[in-house]
Amino acid sequence: MKKSMERSLKLKCSGCGHWNCISINIPINKIFIEQSTPEPKVKAYVPMYEPLEVLKCMKCEKSTS
Repeated sequence: MKKSMERSLKLKCSGCGHWNCISINIPINKIFIEQSTPEPKVKAYVPMYEPLEVLKCMKCEKSTS
């Protein structure tokens, strides 16, 4: 089961560690994935983030997502 809502997420560059998104918010989908639990009546959802666009780092020009 997937539930999604649009949010903004700030990303850190994996190449140089620079925070590019202090002034730039990246639109994402927050998706809740159902996780199995030992109790059959209990449902657990894990949030996952899916970026909707790819941006480049302002410092090293590498893709941030």
